[in-house]
Formats: sequence, structure tokens, C-alpha cells
Amino acid sequence: MLSDGPTDYTKIKAQVDAKNVTWDVTDTDTLWAKRECGKLLMPLDPKIVDTSKLPKDMGGKCSVPAMSYGVVLMCEKKKFGGNPPKSWADFFNTGKYPGKRAIPGIPSDASPGALEAALLADRVAPDRLYPLNVDRALKKLTSVRSSLVFWDTGARSQQLLESGEVSMAMVWSGRAYAAGLELFEHGG
Repeated sequence: MLSDGPTDYTKIKAQVDAKNVTWDVTDTDTLWAKRECGKLLMPLDPKIVDTSKLPKDMGGKCSVPAMSYGVVLMCEKKKFGGNPPKSWADFFNTGKYPGKRAIPGIPSDASPGALEAALLADRVAPDRLYPLNVDRALKKLTSVRSSLVFWDTGARSQQLLESGEVSMAMVWSGRAYAAGLELFEHGG
């Protein structure tokens, strides 16, 4: 068994284009997998991968979930003193909380978690998030675009905070724990 990581979307495309794919399985973002199904990804063979027991909204023709995780808000305690951001509305409030913010994804494609956070910041009730109003979420993200830094690996989200390149970030819950709760405030 050969393992390679982190996920490199450019490498996946290059391998498919060259017809020299070295992987059978790859770990990708859910939205990316749906968008690339039938293009860079092949549909799953139901004789090999039984998806019948998955919740209907999980996975797709070309993908199955590998894990579930939370996305949390973290910031540098020293940057905001006794008044750190505590909500997704605060994350999007660049007037009250200046500085760069890191979110998962790439500039052309925000990842799951970023869309939900944008909608929560735009006062959508948690029980009304789904189905996602993607246009509304993207409009909210666009409102702070000049303050956004995108990360594509969990390690990068942590590095952006630790280096001070960003003052706050959406990070995977496991990374938030690994970053050290003594260094950062968390909320969300």
C-alpha cells in the first residue's frame, strides 16, 4: 500500500491529463469531489463500495466520507486582549476585529465550514442552514475577501496563526486542540 499526502489537486489533474494515475483512492474536499465527479474522479463501483448505509446527503457518485470534523474559530489572544472574537459574526467584522482571516479552501472554491460560517455570520439560524444558500454565503465571503487568506492543509491553518500572518482562522477542531489552548482563544 502506497500513501501520499497531503492532497494535491494539481497533481491529481496532471495525472489524469497524462493518463498516468498512480492512486486508486484519494482524500479530497467534498465539494471538489462533487464538482470533479466524472471528470477527474470516476464513479464508485457499487460492487466494491457499498454506499447503501450512508446518510443520503453524505458522499456522492464519486465519493464517500472519510471522516467528520468541526470547524472552529481561533485567534491570537494577545492580538485582541480581553475582547476576542467569539462568533462567526465577529469573524466577519473587520471593523471591530481588523487583520487577516484564514479559511479552508482555495480562492476559487471555499470549503465546507466556510460557507456555513458565512451564513451564520449573515444571521441565518443554525436550524435553517441546509440546504445551503451558496450565493448568499459567497456574497458574505466576498464582503471580507481582501482580508482572507486561504489554507489547503490543516498544518497550514495552524502555521498561519502561529506565525502571526493572520489574526484569526477557521481551523479543524483537531488542529485547534493541537495548536495549544494556552496560545489561542477559541469560539464559534
